Amino acid sequence: MQTYNRQVNANVQAYLESVNTHRASTPATIATFRQATLDAMPVWSGEKTAIAQVVQRQVNANVSVTIYRPGPGIRPAVLYFHGGGWVRGSVATHDWLCRNLAAQSGVTVVSVEYRLSPEHVFPAAIDDGFDALLWLQAHAASLDIDAQRIAIGGDSSGGNIAIATLLRAREAGIALAAQLLVYPPVNASFDTHSYITYAEGYHLTRQTMQHCWQSYTGHEENARHPWASVIQNNFRGLPPALIIAAECDPLRDDGRQLADRYTEDGVPVHYSLYPGTIHPFFLMPALLPEARAAQREAAAFLRNALQ
Repeated sequence: MQTYNRQVNANVQAYLESVNTHRASTPATIATFRQATLDAMPVWSGEKTAIAQVVQRQVNANVSVTIYRPGPGIRPAVLYFHGGGWVRGSVATHDWLCRNLAAQSGVTVVSVEYRLSPEHVFPAAIDDGFDALLWLQAHAASLDIDAQRIAIGGDSSGGNIAIATLLRAREAGIALAAQLLVYPPVNASFDTHSYITYAEGYHLTRQTMQHCWQSYTGHEENARHPWASVIQNNFRGLPPALIIAAECDPLRDDGRQLADRYTEDGVPVHYSLYPGTIHPFFLMPALLPEARAAQREAAAFLRNALQ
């Protein structure tokens, strides 16, 4: 078994000390939980990157998308699902990230506003994801998107939704070109080495993940469903993947397990581990050089996979 250094880097340590200082006074209602995420993003992400065009479209009564076009002409696209433990996060919280990915990759980013739990439990978010994919394919021409070059992606719980949506697409005979997954949870089990080692003190906790899974799935039967605990599936035929992981993250081993399963099933995959980082680091380019590097890696992967 590979061993890891539990020591976070100096920039991450400074952030953790600041967070832990204020954690006790943080309200715990779902509304404040969601607002805290939005409030953190300008600090984490800094100035917003200018982008050629940002437009919103309604998919159906439940789902909308925000489209980030980096320039004119027909381009490939990535359908992107924000993270937030299925209970928080939004297109607004990930506006900075989607702008960066579009600008750096040259790929149009389509960010999905899916329904959150606990108001809408499993499989609502996956239904929304699949509806968004069907809509994107049907409207690709009018959006100047090449329907033959569509990838899927997401961070954290958004990565889980992306995998489930991809599996549904495979069942429907829809071929996608690539998958970008950033520290995705893949199993409603909390006994991996990383879950135990980084259970507390590294921003995302084991207890928080247990709460998020419960809020999302509602009951154990749903948690065991192969669209929730996606590690159960056969992945043959899925497109090339980049899996980005943080070393000091309870979900680190979920990503490692997924990468191993992809390899077993013949899916081209690169597992990219960022030493000394914590779970939400990908969203922190204003604070962490590792976040800037990871976003550049993600953009390069999309650009190369969709060229």
